[in-house]
Amino acid sequence: MPKVLLHNHTFRFRDRSPDGFYHDQKAVFSTVPGDIVVTRKKIDGVLLAFLENVGFDFRGVEFIHSDKLLEEFDSIFADEKIIKEVGRVVGGKEYMLDVYVPTFYEKEFSQKLGMPLEGNPDHYFRWGTKSGFRKLAKKLLIPIPRGAEDLASPKELHGALKWLFGEGAEAVIIKIDEGLLGRGMLRFDKRYFLSPLFNPDKCFQDVFLRGPIALKSHALVVEEWIENTALSPSVQIFIDHTGGVRVSSFHSQLLGPKGVGYRGVLSGEAIPEKFRKELAVHGGKIASFLSSQGFRGWLGLDAVVTQGGQIVFTELNARKVSALYPYWIAEKLFGRAERVFYQATHYKSSRLVETDAKYFFDLIKSLLCSPVSQRGVVPFNLGRLSGEGFFEAVIFGNSFEEIDDLRKKVVAYIN
Repeated sequence: MPKVLLHNHTFRFRDRSPDGFYHDQKAVFSTVPGDIVVTRKKIDGVLLAFLENVGFDFRGVEFIHSDKLLEEFDSIFADEKIIKEVGRVVGGKEYMLDVYVPTFYEKEFSQKLGMPLEGNPDHYFRWGTKSGFRKLAKKLLIPIPRGAEDLASPKELHGALKWLFGEGAEAVIIKIDEGLLGRGMLRFDKRYFLSPLFNPDKCFQDVFLRGPIALKSHALVVEEWIENTALSPSVQIFIDHTGGVRVSSFHSQLLGPKGVGYRGVLSGEAIPEKFRKELAVHGGKIASFLSSQGFRGWLGLDAVVTQGGQIVFTELNARKVSALYPYWIAEKLFGRAERVFYQATHYKSSRLVETDAKYFFDLIKSLLCSPVSQRGVVPFNLGRLSGEGFFEAVIFGNSFEEIDDLRKKVVAYIN
């Protein structure tokens, strides 16, 4: 069934974060002929021309965008021009609404369009929150850090912290149920907890202020922090409309300082075969159970590997995840994503502020990807290029060492 792709970043940030305003443009990487791509802003023709030159085929793909400046996280769902244009192109034929995250906003929008939604908001909020995953993992005997979930008050949080530190934890991490990208997390050690500076009421409030405003769940989890992890692998799994389970891809996550925050991914080649097998076994166990409960759509399961070689699972995203986009780019360019080396991450340079895509592509022209050599840079998500000098890119190479050399050249070229 053809799809209407609306990959809106439906997360409500207090600081009106621009993180998601142009996220919807990434949908272009998962299109096939007959699809309709819906975005807040028109996708730059320079980017589309580059993608076609390296092997993407947009024949038969319709692009629809708003004429307005849509600055709210949910404003695209109320845009009458988009609704009318989608209806005109669909013309009574059967389509499915393909989304990044299946919240009740996407569900209501699918009803306006008169088409089914890939995913279910009830399932997303039941199993895709931090608390929801911990309860599911306990039920299925999936290894997770020591901790507690569904903490809904400072008193409950304080009790869980007292228990964890009493059991020997040296540090903990607190996560709000609907946090993402490292936002909505707070990490501290036992010494701080025992000091006069610690205040459970302030701690409870602060962690919520660090993340997006909850759409449904106002609880949080606390877990023992695993120091000096050897690896942060993830697996992406798809459950189709028949309930069939397919392991799609593996990635090694690039995290921020002290292991908090998301910076990007390396392709599955960065994960030893032993851990890929463990990810597939545990991920398949979770996916099979969720399939039996009626779940359909994408899952992203995150883990860490301890210095002792034990794999511990930390999070389940009951939706598409950012790691899928570079994987789809690899599939489009090379006909496969297995045995392909790549790194996807973001960049920022003041030199790029108030420039445009043409200037940017000319600047890094000698580094751009060639499908013949299977190496080079594929930029994507250029919506914040002119305003902030920010963009994302996936770099392909014959080894991770070569990729790192290319990454350093990108940094040198843009600064």
